[in-house]
Amino acid sequence: MKNKYAGKAFEEIEVKSGSVKVVLEDIGEGYNGDFDEDDPEDAALIRFTVYKKEGKEWVQVDDASYCTTMTILDDREKLTCIARSILEEVKDPIESGYSVKKLCERLSWLHTDSVTDADLAEEELIRVQEKGIPNLVIPHKKK
Repeated sequence: MKNKYAGKAFEEIEVKSGSVKVVLEDIGEGYNGDFDEDDPEDAALIRFTVYKKEGKEWVQVDDASYCTTMTILDDREKLTCIARSILEEVKDPIESGYSVKKLCERLSWLHTDSVTDADLAEEELIRVQEKGIPNLVIPHKKK
């Protein structure tokens, strides 16, 4: 049986706020190390990496790059919501100079199954606002 992830491409997802950004990407990881397209039980997993802007350069934050349980075939809109959730959690600690190692370890277990329709609607509002639509108000997300 052919692996459903074999030969599939994934375009990275990037979200930014201030001096911090989160990137979701496929770097060839699977359940047991490298993704094995000959193993029908393996999956092409997504990694998130957090960066901080230093001057004009984006520099990877120490201990802030983790493989997740999400796959390259998961819903792209939901993956973007997860990336933004990661960004919201790490932004303040990073900008304050704190380590985010333990926080990122926990965030690596986020999955698209936890994304709600309300999350998707909020993400769409954020995307529209980022395109410069004036007078658009985004409701504040309750934590």
